[in-house]
Parts: sequence; structure tokens; C-alpha cells
Amino acid sequence: MSTTNGEAMTAGVEARRYFGEWTKHAQVASDFAGFGAAGSPADIATDAEIVFATYDREDYEGAALVVFRRDGVLYEVNASHCSCYGLEDQWKPEETTWPAIGMRTTYGLSPEAEAALLALTAAAK
Repeated sequence: MSTTNGEAMTAGVEARRYFGEWTKHAQVASDFAGFGAAGSPADIATDAEIVFATYDREDYEGAALVVFRRDGVLYEVNASHCSCYGLEDQWKPEETTWPAIGMRTTYGLSPEAEAALLALTAAAK
């Protein structure tokens, strides 16, 4: 179940879904679509499918993690950049599990995003 204010219900836990630079689905779609692209990649997760999304940037570097559920299968997208380019053309979903997602908390997420991801992982057990 999802709500309209960037929160989702996952295993009985209501939590914020968007962190870092992102506060809504349109930003995720836009960043992965790239410069001058009309719309987003055809398979980008919808707002209702996104369980967790974070994008942190500093200067010209950035890193993103998106976790979404489609047709009962959990996927993750990891993307990063170290130049003036962004996340364009990096939407490459990989099937995953909650234990694997739980390991992502050691990859430099903000404390707030890390706490949310840990809560989602614990709720999925």
C-alpha cells in the first residue's frame, strides 16, 4: 500500500520512501532519464512500486539506490557518477532479496536513509 506523501506501508511499517536529493517519484524518473530525454526509461519503477530510493550528491559525485517491487519480485538499482554527468542510462534493475538489501547499509548511505533501510529489512523478516 502506498500513500501520496512519499511514504509506503511495508510489512506493517509505514516509512518515508525518498531520501537525499529525491522527495518524489518524478525526480527519480527524471534523473535516470538523462539530459534531453523525453520521459523516463520504459521499465522505470512507478511510484507505487518504489519501496526505497536515495540519491546523495556532493559536488560532482553522486550515488543512488532504488529498491522496488514488481509483480511480487524485489529489485534494486545501484547507480553512481563521478563527473558532471548524472544517473542517465544507469537504470538496470537486478533481482534481489531483503537480506541482500540489508547489506547496502554499509555503503555510505546517510544516517536517515540507513535507518529507514534497516527498518524495512527488519520488517521483511
